[in-house]
Amino acid sequence: MQQIWQYREWRNSVKVIEKTNLYRVTVTIESMHFGIELNNEKEQLPRQSAYDIENQLKERWKLLYYPQMMLQPLATSPREITVTGIGEIVAQPDYAQIQIEVRTEGNNVSAAQQENAIIMNRVIESLIELNIPREAIKTTVYAVFPNYDFIEGRQVLRGYEVQNAVTVKITGIGQVGTVIDTAIKNGANHISAIQFNIVNANAYYRQALQFAMKDAMAKAKSIAKTMHVTLQALPVEIIEEPNTTAPLPYKSLQLSNQQYVTPIEPGRITVTATVRVKFRF
Repeated sequence: MQQIWQYREWRNSVKVIEKTNLYRVTVTIESMHFGIELNNEKEQLPRQSAYDIENQLKERWKLLYYPQMMLQPLATSPREITVTGIGEIVAQPDYAQIQIEVRTEGNNVSAAQQENAIIMNRVIESLIELNIPREAIKTTVYAVFPNYDFIEGRQVLRGYEVQNAVTVKITGIGQVGTVIDTAIKNGANHISAIQFNIVNANAYYRQALQFAMKDAMAKAKSIAKTMHVTLQALPVEIIEEPNTTAPLPYKSLQLSNQQYVTPIEPGRITVTATVRVKFRF
């Protein structure tokens, strides 16, 4: 549907040049487009006058045909593309953390605790002799449990178990096997966890974040090219998805005295970043 008003209808409300019969204003209702047309190509309408005409017609058109638009303007939904970008960085671990445990049993709590303390002190001193700083050794678990046997359907106290665990940070990756063997030789009887990690994880993550943005932009351009549309230069929304750099775990070990160096392969750590990016076209 198209409505056409002659410009002379508006000469009293808009200040323009005298020859009002030479101009007309065309309003295309479907697209909300307002434009000025000249009946005579030789005549020139001042730019500001054209703007005034459009604004006047726009307000009158709303009141005549859609009065409710004065309270709720007509809006068109923007066309958008949302893509997910993923970036990854592979890094060599800088340090390892291992949890070394001493587990002892006794008929009474005091005996089990005393034996456990003697062994754990010996283990810690042996690690310090490997040039591991004392501040890199931290107690993480200390627990006492009763042990029971079931005899003829009855629960009978058999004794007590004491668990004492320390977490050791090792900055020399190649030293991990030696640390484990030394601890075992001095009485440790369980390695509950080995994890490899990187010191400056944030630096690697920022690099991965850059790759994630490049991946998102490449995906959006590929979609736009397939659809034969043109993307706006800048995205309208960027959301950084939560990501954590998980340490590289190593299997738990139940160990006994050994005559060889325990082989430990640290592998590599993958740092991942994810972004959700929205473009308009």
